[in-house]
This record gives sequence, C-alpha cells and structure tokens, in this order.
Amino acid sequence: MKISRIGLLIVVGMLICCGRAGTGANVRENSPPPKERDQTLAAGIKSYEEGKYQDSTKLLQEALTKGLPDRESQVEAHKYLAFIHCVSGREKECADEFNKALELDPNFELQAAEAGHPLWGPVYRSVKSAKVTPAAITAQTAAPEASAPPAVLAPKEAQAAEPASPPAPPAKIMVVVKTANVRAKPDGKSKIISIAKKGEKVEQIGKSKTGHWINCRLPSGVTGWIFKDLVKGVK
Repeated sequence: MKISRIGLLIVVGMLICCGRAGTGANVRENSPPPKERDQTLAAGIKSYEEGKYQDSTKLLQEALTKGLPDRESQVEAHKYLAFIHCVSGREKECADEFNKALELDPNFELQAAEAGHPLWGPVYRSVKSAKVTPAAITAQTAAPEASAPPAVLAPKEAQAAEPASPPAPPAKIMVVVKTANVRAKPDGKSKIISIAKKGEKVEQIGKSKTGHWINCRLPSGVTGWIFKDLVKGVK
C-alpha cells in the first residue's frame, strides 16, 4: 500500500509533536520540589521569638545546611544562633556564631535594640573589635587630626570644672522562676503580649510604683510586665 508524500509528512509531524509532549511531561515529573530553606529560616526565627530555643536552633542549622540563597539570609541565621547561645550561657558558641556572621559580611551590625542587650551585646562588640584589621588601624592612626578651634574666654563661673555625670547603673538580670505571662501593663487583667519560660533570663528595665510588677525586656526584644513573684535577681 503506497502512502502519499503529504500523508507521510502528516504522520512525521504527529510523531514529533508526541515526542515533544512526552519530553515536557518528563521535565515536569523530574523537576525538584520548591526549595524550603527560606521557609525553614523564617520558622527558626519565629520559634526563637516564641522562646522555643531548641526548635529554633534545629531549624536555623537546617536552613544553613540546605544552603540559604543569599549572604544576608546566612548572616541572619548565624545572628539568631548567637542570640540563643548567649541566652543559654554558651558564650564561646555565641562568639563563634557572631564571628561567622562577620566573616560573611564584615559590615554586619546589630540593630540598636539588639546591640544594647546585656548578654550578647558585649560578646558581639568583643568579636567585632577583634575583626579590625591592622590596615584599618594604620589608616585611623595616619589620619590628620582636625585643628582645634581657638580658645574662647568665658565667664569665671562657666570655667569652673563640673563633676562628671555618674555612670549608668548596670543592667539587672532576672531569671524567671515559673512560666509567666508578660503583660502590656502592670495589671493582672492587662493584655498578654508574650510568655516568659521558667529559667529564661530577662533584663529588668523598671518596676511599677507599688513594686508588684517588674518591667522586663525578653531575649527576643519584647518588653512587658511580669508579676514580681515570678522572677528573681541573678546573683
């Protein structure tokens, strides 16, 4: 049976189309599932903010192992791991994580509220100062000093020496003796804004007029009021 030239071309065209359709299906079947590393990092940060440090550590390390796509995300993961280590009393591990963050980004800086934290703030500054290169020190030393403005004569009372301002009192660290509600106001009926877990260390930043409530800053940066019987000072 003879096949016309036109018929042959039609058959060949159909075979080519079927081959392309099959190839597209294979590509779709073999394509990898959506990457979950960004979601894992977000889940790790959320667990940290909720005080679930063990879960947060696992998720943050998992995100780093999977390979976060950009340097900023990697730095963020190491920063929160440092926070967890410092809050848990592991200062060396805290410094190691800050060091990794600064190796990724030498210009990495903590936010103002984070840098003032009594636990990880000093560790971060210590690691940061150790990262200053000799070249940077030389450049600072070689920089010409600005000429001092001419002295201006002032009245005698203005020339009298004034005592220096007294140093700010050191931050007082408290430990939560029993899982406590953190409230928006020093009132047992006030809105609960967070939970402080037993054994967690918080920073006392004030207290109510009656002294029944302590104004605290949690490791996550949240500030609120905790009933005085649920925290005690760290000796």
